[in-house]
Formats: sequence, structure tokens, C-alpha cells
Amino acid sequence: MGSFTSPPSSGWYRAILDPAVNADIHLGGLTPYRLRFKLDDDNNNVADYIKFFRGDYATASYRPVLTIQYYVASMEIPTVDDGGKKSIE
Repeated sequence: MGSFTSPPSSGWYRAILDPAVNADIHLGGLTPYRLRFKLDDDNNNVADYIKFFRGDYATASYRPVLTIQYYVASMEIPTVDDGGKKSIE
């Protein structure tokens, strides 16, 4: 449904989710997300792991942040004063 960019350049992991997941978001409660590695093992004899913390973790700076960006398309609307149309962006 989505993939993290690797490695994160700013210390933040980012994933763009497939719009198909929108139907699975529980608006009245929690929505679990499950993560997995693309490869089960890269054969370098080093443990592969990443840490994510709970939303109520004691150290606030370690808590996950969900940032949603959306865009409103420009549209034509009539104006009362001149009867013409102006574009909103």
C-alpha cells in the first residue's frame, strides 16, 4: 500500500499511501498499520531493524507524527460585483 523512501535524508521516513487504503481508515477509532521489510534478510550478518514508538510514548519527541497534505484544485466562481468569474487558487 506504500513504501518508505530509503534512506531518509532528513531523519524522517516518508511513505505515500495508495488511495485504496482510504476505505480502510477507521474514522471513529484506531487504524493499525503493519510494517515489513522488502527483503527478509540481506545476508550481511547484521540485524535488520527499525524503531517506531507509540503515540503515547513517554518522550514526546519520539512519538510518531502523521502529516497529511492535500491540495484544492482551482475553480471558477461567480462574483457578485461584476457578474464575471474569477479563478481561485
